[in-house]
Amino acid sequence: MNKKNTTEPSQGISREVIQLTLDSEIGNIAKGAFLVDIGHRLREPMNSVLGMLRMLDNSLLDDHQKQYVSTAFEAGETLIKILDDISAFPLGANDIPTKHAPFNLLKACKDVVRALETTIIDQEVSLSLSHSPDTPEIVMGDELKTQQVLAKILERLLEHTNHGKVSLDFQVSGNDSTGRTILAFEITSSATGLLGAQSLEDLVNFHSSKWDEASNNRRASLELAICEIIVGKLGGDIRFSSNPNPNFLLTLPFDIPSEKEAKALMENANTEKDRASWSPVAPGRYNGTKILLAEDDPINQGLGVAFLTNLGASVDVANNGKEALANFDAEEYDLIFMDCDMPVMDGFDATRIIRDKEKESGRHTPIVATTAYARQGDKENCIAAGMDAHVPKPITVDILKEIADQFLSV
Repeated sequence: MNKKNTTEPSQGISREVIQLTLDSEIGNIAKGAFLVDIGHRLREPMNSVLGMLRMLDNSLLDDHQKQYVSTAFEAGETLIKILDDISAFPLGANDIPTKHAPFNLLKACKDVVRALETTIIDQEVSLSLSHSPDTPEIVMGDELKTQQVLAKILERLLEHTNHGKVSLDFQVSGNDSTGRTILAFEITSSATGLLGAQSLEDLVNFHSSKWDEASNNRRASLELAICEIIVGKLGGDIRFSSNPNPNFLLTLPFDIPSEKEAKALMENANTEKDRASWSPVAPGRYNGTKILLAEDDPINQGLGVAFLTNLGASVDVANNGKEALANFDAEEYDLIFMDCDMPVMDGFDATRIIRDKEKESGRHTPIVATTAYARQGDKENCIAAGMDAHVPKPITVDILKEIADQFLSV
């Protein structure tokens, strides 16, 4: 008797099961694209932070300041490693969302170069940027993804250029069939060869046996493969040559608004940015204010205390919800910052107990929830527990001003 071929699809599989399977795959694709986007978005500013910390460490600092810089640098390096893992997350498909908005192209390129310059302070390598005079200042396209791709290509070349120069040059190269302006970005290194690669296919083949699992080469190869997918999604193209020097040619199409449209578009974008920003809080603004900071992470504790004491507030620190309750019973606070995820007792349970105690006393202490992730439903869960507001970490001076103005009297 012939055995049934187990690879054949079962006739009993329903349309609903097939649809659920497809929905699951679509969800995985979306999560992969999101992780890559976040990884790229965070890595560039983190590189700038680490570069500035290196410069600060070489300046005249006392022992305490040196320790602060060292702690910040170690935390930053840990975050970079995490972001490297995120940026190497395989997408599995080309379904990447793109944006079409006005942005200043030259500024976007300068920001990329400026961020990467801080990472090569100790190297004998220069990084240059140039463009043709007829290059439009304002273009319509996806600023973030353009920066991501340029940054990853530049990083790849900088990693393998021990001395010499890496350059980014761009210019108008024509129009596509829909009338969009094609910009050509040429990225070149003075190094000879790039890991023996002769073509883009060699570089993006992250399954290749020549990549050592323990090295960064496989991750970098995967990142370039992701860049190739992104560029294709944007309607562009990437080419690579190694003769005589490593050279990437990236072409991307952009819509070019009229001068009047460009001015109006950028004014509108700047207005929206201004609305979302706050001016720094004046030191001593809240002298005499008593604040409880419930936070289990030592670095976050130090930053929170530094920010809040700069406002003139007196700050007590609790390492978990149980300690926060003990502090609450012993002192009367004007404001409580409550981390939601703490050992022993989390912020939700601590807040519920505080609200039960206040029913008897008639007090109401403002409690602001702090969470490491801005997940869907977090805000609702915090409000349901009795918290007055919810802010995602990191808590900046701008956020402190907003919270202080809302809950504290001057």
